[in-house]
Amino acid sequence: MDARMRVRQFLARGTADRAPFLVMATEYTARLAQCTAGELLADPGLFVRSFTESVTVLGLDAVLIEVPAALASVLIEVPAPLASGPITVSAALASGGYPAASGFAVLREDLHRLRATLCERTALVALLPGPLSLAASLGVPVTPDTLDDLVTALISLQEYLGPAQFDALALLERVPVADPDVTALADAAAAFWNVARYYSLPSLLIAAQGTSRLPETGPTAVAAWSGVTAADLLAAGAVAAGQPPPPVPAPPPPGAFYLTSDELPPDQPVDAVRSLVRQLSPS
Repeated sequence: MDARMRVRQFLARGTADRAPFLVMATEYTARLAQCTAGELLADPGLFVRSFTESVTVLGLDAVLIEVPAALASVLIEVPAPLASGPITVSAALASGGYPAASGFAVLREDLHRLRATLCERTALVALLPGPLSLAASLGVPVTPDTLDDLVTALISLQEYLGPAQFDALALLERVPVADPDVTALADAAAAFWNVARYYSLPSLLIAAQGTSRLPETGPTAVAAWSGVTAADLLAAGAVAAGQPPPPVPAPPPPGAFYLTSDELPPDQPVDAVRSLVRQLSPS
């Protein structure tokens, strides 16, 4: 089973030949390339060469690339006053244009070139900001209407990036997701998960701080960096659930997978990272 099939199948069903290890390695890759993350993202040639090298050196079978909320926010138009109309994406993006000044067009080129280069040996997932995180970035109130508008905008951003390029459609909530947030998040995000189903892709929600009710938000897979364990999420009904690896790596329980807690620390020695990856991604 190649890496792409492994990630797709596990995030959709909770089973595969083994659990994948999902890694956020943009900052680590920039360190290996002796540049900043911003410089890495701004140069598609450097981006692809550097990520190809880090995937090979570290032995990664899945790479998660975050689309920061600040970058996505540049392409979203909020009416003033807010009640005067819906939140929408910029006219340039909606018309299929390339808003180069925002950096989003460069990111799109980064991801398309990397997908073509990696072929089947490594899965690729773009992490769009969740609607709660996007609302915080834009400074708009969290209401059912604003969340619906923001998810509609996120769908436009995902379509611009090209859903078929990826191995899951994913949202990353960097703001805490607590029990009171779950119903509103589930109602709003349902349209985003429907896009994943349309493309026959698994869907993934990652919360920096989560609750055991995350499975109620509707994706095929959920994960949290803190606040709840994969076992808790599976007990709450998740098909596939993720958490950071424990201090002493051990095989995850059935249905569970490991992922890095935020970006892989760039100051970790290459040998240490490679050893961890081998323990969590045995061939």
